[in-house]
Amino acid sequence: MVQREKCPIGVVIPAHRSQDVLAATLDRVSNQTVAPRSVIVVVDGPDPETESVARSAAIDCEILVLPEGTGGPSQPRNRGAERLLAKGPLEGVWFLDSDDLPDTRFLSVVSRVLERNPDAGFVTTGFESWFSDATVPDPSPDPGDDPVVRAIDLDGYLASTGSILPSFTVFRPSAWSKVRESGAPFDESVRINNDYDTFIRMLHLGTGVRIDWVGGIYRVHPAGISASGVGIQLCRSHCNESLARWFEEQGDEDRARQFRRSMGTSKRSAAKMLWRRNLPGDRKFAIGILIQSIVEDQDVRSAPMMLALPVLAGRTDSSASADVRESYFRKTAPE
Repeated sequence: MVQREKCPIGVVIPAHRSQDVLAATLDRVSNQTVAPRSVIVVVDGPDPETESVARSAAIDCEILVLPEGTGGPSQPRNRGAERLLAKGPLEGVWFLDSDDLPDTRFLSVVSRVLERNPDAGFVTTGFESWFSDATVPDPSPDPGDDPVVRAIDLDGYLASTGSILPSFTVFRPSAWSKVRESGAPFDESVRINNDYDTFIRMLHLGTGVRIDWVGGIYRVHPAGISASGVGIQLCRSHCNESLARWFEEQGDEDRARQFRRSMGTSKRSAAKMLWRRNLPGDRKFAIGILIQSIVEDQDVRSAPMMLALPVLAGRTDSSASADVRESYFRKTAPE
């Protein structure tokens, strides 16, 4: 067997009920032109079928099974990173989702750029969406030995949060040591949007680098973890509140105000979606969100929204705000 060159990057793949998609993802990792230092699949709670797929993969990977399902990738990502780093120092950690398909040149391209940009907290690439009813996209052209890169700052990320994802990013562990007191890169209280929180904290503390190259395929399907528009907005609100407190601790009052305003915007979006959907309990929940925004957050912008809800309602069927993963992705994907 020909021994491939290895790079100082470890791979963490959170997996839950991924038996139908994990094999294809692991094949892409196995076929990388430059091999990772190590790979760990973190099974989120007992899941024998997914565990069996991981054990039969062509690539030699460690399998860590969490005792209970956590409902999101944050804790599996953190436990996987902790296990990888316990084996020895790494220059980067790649948090790949169990259903995405990286280009087989991903590690080769990213590891070179990571080495050439020692101050970058992370290196990321573009990606192409793939909807389940479409043909799998062809591989992107070879970026060459010196791919085009550009720095990313916090304002640049906030302008297009959907264009940067963990599946196509390698994080430098030394850069997340100040992200939170625990030293873990991801907030375990956040079920979805946890990458949004991490990218913002890292970019406040430093910079990232984006390669102008499509590094893989992002699988999009309605049953994904981001299927609920209401859930997305409420989770984003939680993240923004946490970030506002963090920026206050950092002494950045302007950023703290920015994220408190964003927190209110997310709550109002969730309330409007709930009102339009009008399933049992939705409208009561919507009113409760707005009252909390007014009373606890002291966000007076939510008062006019409460009065305007009947007018804004429009359609009242359950599909009116069914913001499935596909429609959410289309709104946030890069041009």
